[in-house]
Amino acid sequence: MDRWTPLNERQLTVLRLVGDGNDLSAAELAGQRLTGRALASRRLVTVSRKGGGWSAVITDAGRHYLQHGGYPNRPVGKDPELKGNPLKEAGDLIRRLQEAPDRILRIEAPDAASRRTFRRAIHAAQSNSLVPDGYQLQHTGRDHGDIVIRLADTAQSDDTAWNRIRLNARHQIRHPEQIAAALRSQTGWCLVTEPAREDAVTLALCLVDEARRAGHEVELNTKGRNPRLMLTMHGITRPLHISEEYDKVPHQPTAEEIRDNRRNPSINKIPEFDSVPSGRIRILMQRSYDKREEWTGLRPQTFRARVRQLLDDIETADAEDRKRREEQRRENEQQMEKWQRQEDDKRRRWETAIVSARRKAVAKIRQDTFRSAFDAWTRAQELRRFCTELQQLADSGTGAGDLVKWIAWGNAEAERIDPTVEPSSLAGVRFDVDPGPDDLRAFLEGWSPHRPDKEYRSGNLPNDPRESYQNPWHPGLAGKKQWWRQ
Repeated sequence: MDRWTPLNERQLTVLRLVGDGNDLSAAELAGQRLTGRALASRRLVTVSRKGGGWSAVITDAGRHYLQHGGYPNRPVGKDPELKGNPLKEAGDLIRRLQEAPDRILRIEAPDAASRRTFRRAIHAAQSNSLVPDGYQLQHTGRDHGDIVIRLADTAQSDDTAWNRIRLNARHQIRHPEQIAAALRSQTGWCLVTEPAREDAVTLALCLVDEARRAGHEVELNTKGRNPRLMLTMHGITRPLHISEEYDKVPHQPTAEEIRDNRRNPSINKIPEFDSVPSGRIRILMQRSYDKREEWTGLRPQTFRARVRQLLDDIETADAEDRKRREEQRRENEQQMEKWQRQEDDKRRRWETAIVSARRKAVAKIRQDTFRSAFDAWTRAQELRRFCTELQQLADSGTGAGDLVKWIAWGNAEAERIDPTVEPSSLAGVRFDVDPGPDDLRAFLEGWSPHRPDKEYRSGNLPNDPRESYQNPWHPGLAGKKQWWRQ
């Protein structure tokens, strides 16, 4: 809300209450504190929460409002924040975002006027539909920190990546002056003694300056208990650890140490060396999970030359890493292409085997079906001849008993198995059969009927698994046979 907007009745009532000396600390006035904060944002009252309590005090501007019904020193005419052309600023912002790498724009340590300009441009772009179709504006740093603006593709929206940028921006200090102030006010970013602390700060600032000149970036990440210096080179960010080197000097035993050692030499041993700070600075960088680089013996007189050499070493190592990764990528691609060719060749051989096996399986099914029908027809003819002989025997009066019944059953059985008699005719059997996996397996020479892989089957298994349990004991086993096996 505009700071110069007239107060409503509720706000005016609370302002009069504070003007009369009520600090809104009473429990029954807790509901008025939100209005008190609104008045504080207009600088009509001041609010304090020291000691866990609540205290509201009217300001001179608040008294002026109660006496005259308006704000003191209210500007006349157009608000200064609205100077300029918001539409032009919005158009320029969209163009800069489209030309920026990854469509991300970062403004380091902006002043208040720059923040107002970018806020106004973002609002104008969103309100006047200047954002390209299929994109949206994402931004952070409205009130403090660096301003980061992103033109995000809605079709490929990645909230995880933006949250990483947005949250890290709150803890990243990139401006050299702000880094210098933070390094001098905080101690956890380096492990040095107090006499060497200023040298460590000088080294860190020299590193920031030389990195920016070389087109790289050094930032101070304040997230966590201890801040960390981070070097970003070719899109890869690595932490830099600054510490002080220690020298080993011969230990001078004290009289107490000598006395304790004489009493119990096995426990109270006298150390041979002492570690003392040397004043020399060391930089350690973890290149990867199994590689790290170290630069030692850094002194103020050689800081700048050593830092340049450090950056050159990192640049050279990064170039070698990129070359090695590129070679590894090409090798992987070649290996993948080789495997793909092998898989394609294997699939072609499998498909050829499937076609051949299907043709052979269809022929075998037809042969087996027709042979079964022919055998059934032959058995039916023989049954009929046999029944005819039996009928002659029965007609001659020689047969007795159930011979007539057997003859009738034999004729019925012949009719049942004869394929020339319905419903067992071959006309009801499909000629164009579709062989199943078990039909194909006999002609695939080890190929699987389901996929282009070989099926491995053991041919040493006994026909009947129970044969393995016939005689589990043999003379080589310790002990006697069980009594029921003797």
